[in-house]
Amino acid sequence: MMSRISFSLLLLTICQSPLVAQAQGKKKAPKPPPRPTPTVADFAYGKDSPRQRIDFWQAKSERPTPVVLLIHGGGWQNGDKTGYGASMIKPFLDEGISVAAINYRFINQAMEQKVEPPVKACLHDAARALQTIRSKAREWNIDPRRVGATGSSAGACTSLWLALHDDLADAKSDDPVARQSSRLTCAAVSGAQTSLDPKELREWIANSIYGGHAFGFAAPGRSRAEEFEMLVANREKVLPWIKEYSPIELVSRDDPPIYLDYPNQKAPPVIGGKEADPTHSAVYGVKLAERLKAAGVEAVLSYPGAKDEKYGSVIKFLIAKLKAAEGDKRSESPASPLPSGRGAGGEGASLRNASPLERYRKLEFPPKDANFDKGWKDRVVLEFEIINGADLRTLRAALKDENSFVRAVAARALGILGDKQSADALAELAKGDPEYFVRIRAVESLGYLKMKSEAIEAAKKDRQGGVRWVAVMAEGQLKSNIDYAAQVRKAFAEGIDSEAIGSAVVGKPAPDFTAQTSDGKLFKLSDVLGKKPIAIYFAAFDG
Repeated sequence: MMSRISFSLLLLTICQSPLVAQAQGKKKAPKPPPRPTPTVADFAYGKDSPRQRIDFWQAKSERPTPVVLLIHGGGWQNGDKTGYGASMIKPFLDEGISVAAINYRFINQAMEQKVEPPVKACLHDAARALQTIRSKAREWNIDPRRVGATGSSAGACTSLWLALHDDLADAKSDDPVARQSSRLTCAAVSGAQTSLDPKELREWIANSIYGGHAFGFAAPGRSRAEEFEMLVANREKVLPWIKEYSPIELVSRDDPPIYLDYPNQKAPPVIGGKEADPTHSAVYGVKLAERLKAAGVEAVLSYPGAKDEKYGSVIKFLIAKLKAAEGDKRSESPASPLPSGRGAGGEGASLRNASPLERYRKLEFPPKDANFDKGWKDRVVLEFEIINGADLRTLRAALKDENSFVRAVAARALGILGDKQSADALAELAKGDPEYFVRIRAVESLGYLKMKSEAIEAAKKDRQGGVRWVAVMAEGQLKSNIDYAAQVRKAFAEGIDSEAIGSAVVGKPAPDFTAQTSDGKLFKLSDVLGKKPIAIYFAAFDG
């Protein structure tokens, strides 16, 4: 995703009250605003603190819904998820978008637990909450591919960090939550801090004082300005942390669309001048928008005197992005090259934070005949991640990848996702790719798309028998009224229990399961076993 140092991801937070400079110390909590009763209240996503809790509101829908994550502000020192009232929650529910509001550890708790830097606890708690929500996709009826985030002030900075950071998913973890993606579909924030670098901030805003507490310089009786001066004095020592936790340092071409609102800006922002509210100045947004646009990422900046007219608000932006057409949910994401090992340790670094497609490229046991019984569980899990998480433009670019296995899995994913824009490229692969398994996947996807009948007809004469067989199936799909791609998409969206993979053993009774015939009818294995011939497709190679 982007070059950064890693020290070990849909977040949505907007304050109900006007932005004010976040003050140190505890304040008397205001009375929470009225809000709908959560579908799930105080769901624990961690064991490090009682504050690791989620409130979740399920939108009414027969189909999996998008979800918005609300992250409260308060300088990472104050605030609570109960601060979100009906005015923030109901607009999303009315549009069929589920909502989750989270609490997280504060800076003082992180310092007591000796987390370094303290801000890591706040940000990684948010990532863990997001991964937990994705892990509940089936139970909570949410679409893990459509997750947005918002917040104000510190919650806004957290949302941007999640949006711009490399995926924290660990495919090899024994923890099913840790295997979930931390990436976002979009983020829309209010009054966001976009950098925590004191040198950079003083160049942007002459009276900057925010950020020292994030790196452990907070203490009883110490002012925000004093914390900042200590950060300035110790900048070189904590520079790796600054680069890891400053959103602007994480920008790359595969980042999701970003909306930056600064409603309290009193005058046009001037780079290098003093600001009435230096902690929530639109200068932060000006600088991040410049960096995002230079990388080809959609960035919308709005403040009094320069209001956004296209979307109109944080809420409307999130609704527009999360309700994008089925099958092209992330088509407005910027074009992005496939990752090339950038990150904490360069080319030799761990793939832990790499995208699913990049991890597929570097599988220990790629889908070759020699690896039929090796590493197939990893391949299956990664295919679920690719189909549920990769954006369409990345997949389209992968059709030209030099790695034939990447071409094959991208071709299949695009068909399942219903991406009609890729039909021409898929037809070219079906006709001329040198690898038969790439041609198989391309023909299969043309059947899903119900397009390019001439390419499917030509594939019936392919030199390889497997391609010819799939072409006959694809031809049948062209003539059918059944939306096979939608059926497969639904199955992938429900996720997979990686612990259950491989539970069927040759020579032993098969576990019972429900399947679907080609005409959409459900049947149980136990009802047909021994009564009629059936075919079972075992997903061993990139599918």
